[in-house]
Amino acid sequence: MMKIVTISTGLILITLISIGYSLPRPINIGAIFHDGDEINHDAFMRALAILKAEEIAPSFELVPVVRWIHSSTDSFMTSLRVCELLDAGVAAIFGPTSPHTQDIVTSITSQFEIPHIHYAFRRTDEKPLPHTTVNVYPDSEQISQAISDLLDAMNWIQYTIIYETDNGLSRLQKALMKHGPHNYPITIRQLKPTFDRHHQPDYRPLLKEIANSTVYNVIIDIEPENLLTILKQAQEVKLLRDYYNYIITCLHIPSPVMLAAVNGSEANITAIQLVTDEAYDLISVESALIFDSVFLLNDALEALEARNGLNGDQLQIKPPQLSCTGEEKYEAGHNITSLMRQVASVGRSTGLMKFNDNGGRIFHLTFQEFLSGKAFESGSWEEGELKVTRTQKDREASLIQNIESRRFKVTTKPGDPWAIEVTDGSTRGIQVGNKRYEGYAFDLIQVMSEVLKFKYDFEVVDASYGNYNPETKQWDGLIGGLLRRESDMAVCDLTITKVRESIVDFTTPFMNLGISILFAKPENEVPELFTFLSPFSADVWIYMATAYLAVSVMLFVQARMAPGEWHNPHPCASEPTELENNFNLKNSLWLTVGSLMQQGSDILPAAPSIRMVASMWWFFVLIMVSSYTANLAAFLTEKKMGATINNVEDLAAQSKIKYGAIKGGSTASFFSASNVTMYKKMGQVMADARPEVFTKSNLEGVERVAKGKRTYAFFYGINFN
Repeated sequence: MMKIVTISTGLILITLISIGYSLPRPINIGAIFHDGDEINHDAFMRALAILKAEEIAPSFELVPVVRWIHSSTDSFMTSLRVCELLDAGVAAIFGPTSPHTQDIVTSITSQFEIPHIHYAFRRTDEKPLPHTTVNVYPDSEQISQAISDLLDAMNWIQYTIIYETDNGLSRLQKALMKHGPHNYPITIRQLKPTFDRHHQPDYRPLLKEIANSTVYNVIIDIEPENLLTILKQAQEVKLLRDYYNYIITCLHIPSPVMLAAVNGSEANITAIQLVTDEAYDLISVESALIFDSVFLLNDALEALEARNGLNGDQLQIKPPQLSCTGEEKYEAGHNITSLMRQVASVGRSTGLMKFNDNGGRIFHLTFQEFLSGKAFESGSWEEGELKVTRTQKDREASLIQNIESRRFKVTTKPGDPWAIEVTDGSTRGIQVGNKRYEGYAFDLIQVMSEVLKFKYDFEVVDASYGNYNPETKQWDGLIGGLLRRESDMAVCDLTITKVRESIVDFTTPFMNLGISILFAKPENEVPELFTFLSPFSADVWIYMATAYLAVSVMLFVQARMAPGEWHNPHPCASEPTELENNFNLKNSLWLTVGSLMQQGSDILPAAPSIRMVASMWWFFVLIMVSSYTANLAAFLTEKKMGATINNVEDLAAQSKIKYGAIKGGSTASFFSASNVTMYKKMGQVMADARPEVFTKSNLEGVERVAKGKRTYAFFYGINFN
C-alpha cells in the first residue's frame, strides 16, 4: 500500500513539473508613448490581447510595461523612463515616435543590446540606425521612389505640392530631383493654417490660390488627422471639381472615412495605402505598424526558443534587470533583432514585412482610387516594380459611365467649313449665344453625342489656336482654354504638334496636309489697244513727237534758204523764169516720218546743210528704233514669265514676295523654333516684316493671297484635328 502511495505522489510531482514547464513564461516588453499617442497605445495593447487569445501553447507571454512622457521634446525624462524599463527587465522597447526623443532611446538600447522597435518615419538624411534598432516603417527612400514611379505612370508633368512637415519633402525627394529647369513649373506650398474664432484650422486662403491657378494635379502630403479638414475645405473652394487629380501620400486613410470625405466630389483621388487589411480598424499608419511589430517580435522570440531547443543552446532569453549605470547587457538582444530582420512574415494590417541588407523594410503599397463615390484598387508597388491591377474593361466601363453623366463644353473657331454663321435667317444649325452656326464641327459633335450619349454646349471664340510662351510658361488660345479647363473639347482645324500633344490629347487626325505654300497663279491679261506704246513712257513719246515736228520744220526752212535745193522745173529751158523747191512742208514731214518708219523716201536732200540735218535725224531714229525694239521684246517676255515660286527655297531666296502664317500657330512656331538655318531665317524675316505678315486665320491668309497680286505667299496647315 505504501508503495502505491509513493508511486502516485511521484507521478503527480512529475506532472506538475511538466505543466509548469509547458506554461508560457512571462517576457516583459516596454513601450514609451507621448501625449497624443493614445491611438498607438491602444493598437499596442490590442495586439497583445489578440496574441494572448490566439496563441496555442506559446513559449512566452508578452507582458506590457508602458511609460508615458507628457512632452515630446523632453529628452531628460525620456532617458529616465528608458532606464526604468531596463530595470524592469524588458526584452524590447517600442517607440517613441517623436524625432526629438527617438535618438535617446536608440542610444541607450544600443549600449545595452536591447531590441528597439521603431515605427515612425525617418528621413533619408538621418544617420543610419544601429543593429539593435529595427525600423518597421517603410524605408523613406523606397517610398520616395514609389511616389516618383507613380507620377511617371500618371504622366504628371506639371503639378502642385502641398506639404505640412519636412518629412513630406523627404518623401517627394526623388520626384523633385527628376524635375529640371526646362520642365514645366512645379509649385510647392507649405500648409500654414490660420485659426478661426473656434480655434479650428483654416486652410482656405492657400486652397483658393491653388483654385485660381491653371494646375489641376495636386499632391497632398499632410498628417492624416488634418486630411479630412483639408478635403472638406477644398470642396468648399471648388477644388474637388471635375478634371482635378490628387495623390495623397500619408500611406493610410480608411476607405469608409475617405469615401465620406469626398462624397459628391468629381475629382479623381489616388491614395497611397500601406494598410492592406482594414478589419482591425487601425486609424493611423503608425498604429498599424506597432500592431504588426508586436506579432513580429513574438515570432522572433518563438524562433529563438525553437533554435535553442534544436541546438541545445543555453541562451537566456528572459531579459535580466539592467541598470543604466552598469555594464551588463542583454545576452539575447542581438539574436532577437537579427531574427526580426530574417523572419519574413506578413503583417496582419500592413502586409509584407521583410528587411534588406541595410535594415530598410521591404513593403507592398497599393494605389486606391476614389472616383464617383466608389473606391477601387488601381495598382500596386513592391520592390521597385509598379503594377497596374485595374483591367482595361473596368476602366472603359468607368469612363463610359462618367461620360454619360457629363455635360461637355465644346469650343471652336469661326471659319469655313468648321463653324459657319447662318445669316439667311433660317433655323438650321445650332444656336450659340445670339447667333446660329452650322458646319463640320457641329455635325461631328452631334454624331459623337448620339454614340456616346453625352450632352454638350458650344462656344464659338475668335481666339488663336494656342501658342506657348516660354517666359510665362503658359499657353494661350484654344490650347490654353483646354488647360485651364474653360472648355472640355476644341474642334477646328487645330494642328497636331509634338509640344501640343504632350499636354493635351488629340483624336486621330481627319486631314493631313503638311506645310503648303499658298501663292496666286499668274493671270492671263487681255491685251490692251495701245499695248505697243508700253516700251516707252508718255514723256518719251511726247519728246519724239516734238523732235519729229521740229526736224520737219527745220528741213522746210533750211531748204528754202539753201540754193542747192532750188531747181529748174523745165529742163529744156536754159534760162527758166521760175525755180521750184521740193521741200515743201508736206514733203519735209514725209521725209522724217519715212526715216522714222525705216521705209525711206523718194525725196532726198541735195544741199549739204540739209543733208547734215537729215543725217542727224537718221542717227536719232536709229537709236530710238533700236531702243523701242529691245524694250518691246523685254516687256513682252516679262509679261509672259512673271514671278515663279516652286518651293520654299525659292521663297527664301527672294525679297520681293512677302510670306507669312497664322499668328501664334504651329507653322509660325515651326519656323521660329527650327534648328535649320534657312527655316530659322525665314521665321525671323516673318517676325520682323512690316506691315505684319501674320494672319488671324487661314481664311484671312487665303484672302490676303488673293488680293496681294502675287506679292504675298501664305504657309498653310499641317495635320488638322
